[in-house]
Amino acid sequence: MVDRPRYFDALKANLREGGRAYVNYDSGHFVADADLTERAKGLASRALARLGSESRYRKRVTADELTELVANSGLRIGDDKVFNTDLKRLLPLLEVEQRDAFMQRWLAFEVELNELGLAYRDELDSVFRTRNVLLSRAGDGPQASPGPR
Repeated sequence: MVDRPRYFDALKANLREGGRAYVNYDSGHFVADADLTERAKGLASRALARLGSESRYRKRVTADELTELVANSGLRIGDDKVFNTDLKRLLPLLEVEQRDAFMQRWLAFEVELNELGLAYRDELDSVFRTRNVLLSRAGDGPQASPGPR
């Protein structure tokens, strides 16, 4: 999304009291060491957005930027998880009958990694390709603790 502050304001405006919004974003596709193709896609998407075509807009959101966007729109982050390690690249190398078991182990491994209690920081975006946060209105009653990040 191009106008991120407007997006987060709209999230808050559309949340019912006690409601939650789940936001998932690809953090790892925009790292500085990304391949040339990914960088070119990002540059092209920003140029196209300026011309009015926003559907493929790509621009990294840092951890600090997300925190600021959430706070400025009167929201708060509850649950904060990271997923999508590059282990998925192994899937096509496996025999078809091995893939379901691999996917189950991969998910269990990523859940376990989230239970380590690592606080998300931008250096982790080359390991975890997506960040997933559960948002609520800042003024709503107590929310469960964020738990492992």
